[in-house]
Amino acid sequence: MNYTIFAYDFPHTKTKDFIVTLKLLGYKINCILAAPRIELNYPKPKIRISVKKNELIHPQNIAKIFGIPYFVVPHNSDECIDIIKERNAEIGIIAGARILSKKVIGAFSTGIINFHPGLIPQNRGLDNLKWAIHKDIPQGVTTHFIDNRVDAGRIILQQQIPIFKDDTLFDVDQRLYETQLDLIKPTLDAIEGKYLDDFPLVTEGKPKSVMPNELEKELIDKFEAYKLKLINNE
Repeated sequence: MNYTIFAYDFPHTKTKDFIVTLKLLGYKINCILAAPRIELNYPKPKIRISVKKNELIHPQNIAKIFGIPYFVVPHNSDECIDIIKERNAEIGIIAGARILSKKVIGAFSTGIINFHPGLIPQNRGLDNLKWAIHKDIPQGVTTHFIDNRVDAGRIILQQQIPIFKDDTLFDVDQRLYETQLDLIKPTLDAIEGKYLDDFPLVTEGKPKSVMPNELEKELIDKFEAYKLKLINNE
């Protein structure tokens, strides 16, 4: 199979790590579809859960090193769809993208895979780590073929991550991220020789938006109780 990477056309950790990991694992990357930066109007969070990073490596430079065709193109544009069809793309992998249109999804002969830092269907949408704490949902990663709904489609694999007594929010966030990378090979192995219908379809759950600031204020106190509950259940 060949894999087409949805990425961002600016230094971005997940974009970089997915491309490098796929190449080191020996997978063939058909091309990289890199979307230009757009400004998002999300409210500024009151509580930060991830380490601030100064990512310096542009994905186009990584593409040059590995000899991967690199296209700067809006992901939901007709130009992007034309590239997908011209290159006979089989499977897409999201390493950086916003919501993809039904036309883009349908341009792939097999489908597009997302690595979501939440357990679907209970934890769809944004701010997954925070909502999991607020709703007492275990932390975990879901890999799935996407459809035109937000964080839905057909589930390939799910993996719950451990929670430790001395964890901070930063620890949990990093563990969720590293689990996405760890699941690349098992996910691609799991779809080998399979059809979309072989994987269960998500029919429940509603996607969450960014957590409101008033709920964020309760997060630290909830996190301590949340940790104890999950540790006690191990």
